[in-house]
Amino acid sequence: MLRFIQRNKGRLLKTKPVFQTLSRAYSAAWEDEWKQVVGDLYYHEDFNKSADQLRAIIKSEMLKFTDLRDNPERFFAAHRTLAERSTELGPGFWIRFTVQYNLFAGTILGLGGDEQLKMLETMQKKGHLGCFALTEKFAGVNSGLVVNTDIEWDNEKEVFIMNTKDESARKNWISQGFVADKAVVVANLKVQDKVVGPHAFVMDFRNESGDLVDNVTIHDMGIKSVGNDLDNAWIHFDNVELPRSAMLNRYANIDADGQYVLNVPGIRPFDVSDFLFYIHIKNLLIFEPQKSNT
Repeated sequence: MLRFIQRNKGRLLKTKPVFQTLSRAYSAAWEDEWKQVVGDLYYHEDFNKSADQLRAIIKSEMLKFTDLRDNPERFFAAHRTLAERSTELGPGFWIRFTVQYNLFAGTILGLGGDEQLKMLETMQKKGHLGCFALTEKFAGVNSGLVVNTDIEWDNEKEVFIMNTKDESARKNWISQGFVADKAVVVANLKVQDKVVGPHAFVMDFRNESGDLVDNVTIHDMGIKSVGNDLDNAWIHFDNVELPRSAMLNRYANIDADGQYVLNVPGIRPFDVSDFLFYIHIKNLLIFEPQKSNT
């Protein structure tokens, strides 16, 4: 990853900015108001009630899905406040919060195109939740390096078709799997009989009535020793059809002729995700100690 960053950092930073180093939107007044918003949070083993608390935070728009990019000081301050209450709230809500803002929304923010970013605005207003479906059953410690969920572009239908080819490829321990309205799914993409590697796709996970979309099966991972206010599911896909717009397309896309194209030559989407993770960690390590010393 570091070799990729050194080789391509200039080209990446010339693309539309994803992170900003300074934010004028952060203030002590905002942090006081944020503390009021999260002040009534409580621990409850009913994961639906835990999820409802997060929905209320999202709809308040006190912390926007885009603040990781636009107001990083706000983003980190919000995390710090919740971390300070972790002994009261337990591990489940903290994980739920970071899955929503960091993994689900953060992936769309980093890899999505303009229309997909507009979708985040709609989700915010509705208080919709998302899950991040990366880990697979047989990946073990190689989660993210082993992706056996298949997705193929069908040029005749002009849709992607996604499949869990066997039990080993089931998405495993997916946080918010029982409450999510949408999902970001990482799957191994094939276009014109050529495998082009793992890519991220955003899909409707439930319909307006709250039911799972067709051809998706989930199952509870069971009772845990801690954090049972967080729902965890395994997910199976059986010929799930997704529109062209499902592919997070800031850096790669399917063109009008059904060909796979890189929008920034030589840079694959998941190379970029490594880079964004590096920037995120750098900001966390540099910015937070400075805040604590001021």
